[in-house]
Order: sequence, then structure tokens, then C-alpha cells
Amino acid sequence: VPVGDDYEVSSDPDMHRIVSGHLITDYATASETVVKMDGLERLRYPAREIMAGVVVKEDDIYTLGQSRSGDGFSLRLNGEVIVERASGHVLGSLYEDNNAVCFAFAEKVASAEEDIERYYHVCDGKVEQVGLRDDVQKIWDVMARNGRVFILASLTGIKAPVIICEDGLQ
Repeated sequence: VPVGDDYEVSSDPDMHRIVSGHLITDYATASETVVKMDGLERLRYPAREIMAGVVVKEDDIYTLGQSRSGDGFSLRLNGEVIVERASGHVLGSLYEDNNAVCFAFAEKVASAEEDIERYYHVCDGKVEQVGLRDDVQKIWDVMARNGRVFILASLTGIKAPVIICEDGLQ
């Protein structure tokens, strides 16, 4: 696949990935993101994003893009927004669990004392808050396996991060 501005394919290896046997590339113009599969344009949408993940399901392409401005992200299906936040950042990557497309994100919420980070898990566009235990200090990642949500978190009084599933330590 030829690279360069004329081809709208970056030479940066971070903008190339192999997904479901296809070479997926992303490229940012001055105002758009261009996604190609095996060198052929598949998506073009009016936002400058850095791909945090891509899932290919049959003829559909799901993209999880972090804003190039540094805050905010969007989950898209064939370029159309499914979930979008103007602030926050993605945790981990985009993946499939039980045929559902999933990811996790964190978002700061202002409070009287300080900003608090809230954590969310998204499966097929449904956003659910996670880590509601009082002893959770920070969540590092969230992932579902066979429909069960697992959280990698730092807890008060425990030095090493632990894995939590449905409020039980694993």
C-alpha cells in the first residue's frame, strides 16, 4: 500500500493495524479522518481522530477514535457516531465480547472539593458506570468476557492492583 499525503495513508506505524485479516489505516486531513481497508477508502468523516481501536464485523467497520485535540472520543459504525463524549479518554481498546462491540472510558466530573474521575463500560452502544465501590481509588482497565465485566483497579489499603468482577475480588 503506497504511503504519503497524496495517498492519504500515513507512514506512521501507529496508524496501521491488522484486523480480521485486513490492513486498516487511518489518516487525518485538516478536517477529516480517512479510514482505508487494504488500501481502499472505506470511511471518511468530519472529525480529526486518532484510532484507539477498530473492529471489523462482516461489511461493518467500528472505530473508536480519540480526538486529536486531546479530550473526547467517539465510537462509530461505518463513520456514523454511536457514542460520543466531548471530554474524557478511552481505557484500553475496542473489542468484541459475545458478538457485542465493547470498550471502556473515563470522564472527569467536577465536585466541590476536587474533580472526580468516573469510569464507564460500553457494550453495543449501552453506557454503564462501573467501579461504584467506595474503596476504588483508580480504574486502570475494564473488559467484559462472556458477558461478565472485569475491572482492573487500585483499592484503598491494597498496594497492587486487583481484578474485580461483579463486586468480588478475583
